[in-house]
Amino acid sequence: MSDEERRLARQRAKSERDLTRIKVKSDEFILDGDKRVDAVEQTPEFKAVIESVREQADEELIDHPWRDGLGYCHPYWEAIERILREEHGIRWRSPSKMNPDVCYD
Repeated sequence: MSDEERRLARQRAKSERDLTRIKVKSDEFILDGDKRVDAVEQTPEFKAVIESVREQADEELIDHPWRDGLGYCHPYWEAIERILREEHGIRWRSPSKMNPDVCYD
């Protein structure tokens, strides 16, 4: 097995472990105007933690080179997604994942 194959196998195993920790998720969406929003945003579990998660993501990215500039939303949403998944067991999909045809910057 090559190094690349081992790395991919480790990634798959980690991804499968992460999925077993997910307690709250939705495969549905809500239309907000012409954009799709992950339906998990309407759950009480999400609503209870989202403000503190946003603050935590903002603090983690305090020195990010794109801070307050174009493209910053992408690392910000990735941080929110990770914190929700790892610390709260919530699978959330960012606006860019929900609307791949929209260019966010």
